[in-house]
Amino acid sequence: MSAEPADPKTGAPKLPRLDLPENFLNRELSWIDFNRRVLEEARNIRHPLLERVKFLAISDANLDEFFMVRVSGLMDTYEAGVVTRSPDGRTPFGELNAVREALRKMIAEQQSLMHDSILPSLAAGGVRIAAYERLTAAEKRDLDEYFDREMFPVCTPLAIDPVQAFPFISNLSLNLLVALLDSEGTRHLARLKVPPFAR
Repeated sequence: MSAEPADPKTGAPKLPRLDLPENFLNRELSWIDFNRRVLEEARNIRHPLLERVKFLAISDANLDEFFMVRVSGLMDTYEAGVVTRSPDGRTPFGELNAVREALRKMIAEQQSLMHDSILPSLAAGGVRIAAYERLTAAEKRDLDEYFDREMFPVCTPLAIDPVQAFPFISNLSLNLLVALLDSEGTRHLARLKVPPFAR
């Protein structure tokens, strides 16, 4: 390792200048690098398969939070017309572009890992994710019974109409917009939250 350049007057090591952008890391890009390390754990074939699935899920959940907090904050800053640069010298617009490029690569890596490695490995272990149409008659019957017993009792459609406030949609929840017909054939819209255990 090379020694830090010394100050010619005092002989002490020179400290990095705090006014130079190249001496700083971008906070958002640094976070993406951290999440990429989580994704690397999902890629590591020395880990048990279900641990790899868990790491992949964590990296994806991290991205949800990143968009809700960090990206939305950057967008608010940009839309407010703020042009102040970050410590590494980027404007909010520049940060958004850099984040976009970094995330495009990471999301492509996540999808490739899921489809090319994780799903085939799960299938080899007897765990498969199948479309309803591809199930056998017996599997469909079991699934229908499970729905009637476990899911249907907790599914509560909330009506959407001009008189009522729009139903609250919680973060990271899966919701369906459904069309319902009453006894007279009039169509009504409703929001249906999918229970967490059904996702």
